[in-house]
Amino acid sequence: MRSVFAILSFVASACAYQVITPGGASGWTLAGPNQVTWQRVDTDPLNFTILLVNQNNGVMPNGPQVLAALVDGTQNSFTVSPPSTGFQVGDGFQVNLVKDSQSLNSILAQSTKFSIKVPTSSSSSSSALTAPSPIITPTNQPAPTTDGSGSNDLNPTDSVTNTTPTNDAGRLSAAGSVALMLAAFAAIVV
Repeated sequence: MRSVFAILSFVASACAYQVITPGGASGWTLAGPNQVTWQRVDTDPLNFTILLVNQNNGVMPNGPQVLAALVDGTQNSFTVSPPSTGFQVGDGFQVNLVKDSQSLNSILAQSTKFSIKVPTSSSSSSSALTAPSPIITPTNQPAPTTDGSGSNDLNPTDSVTNTTPTNDAGRLSAAGSVALMLAAFAAIVV
């Protein structure tokens, strides 16, 4: 009789929601966003609530935290942003998929235990690099300074609202005009 019960329990667990991530080595970061992924079968409820739990009351003194309600189970993943109070750093967290926000003890699936950690600097760095823009100085104008002592600072403290160029700054030098005309002529000929 016990073997029949064990087999039925195994079959029932194989035909229900199963949390894939987070769990084990694939934990979350404090800053998020973090991913919850799962598998389901057609007989599973279409919607559920995602609940964050930890058996250690020192880590979650206010008890379980609802992260999202009415999640579409057919999507097989959901991105969880940190709540306004933030995540608590620690170990022993689990994600529960529960029936709804009123039935927090009706667990459809539960992740394995995982950690929430402070993100490392390498995980938040960007791989895209951009080249710096060149500084173009109009003729008869001094180059801007960066030491905060000149009126042409790159980081001025005064707000300038006049955007009309001065006579010298708005004019091209004679050599610049000739070079511009030659470039235009070459573009037409080619």
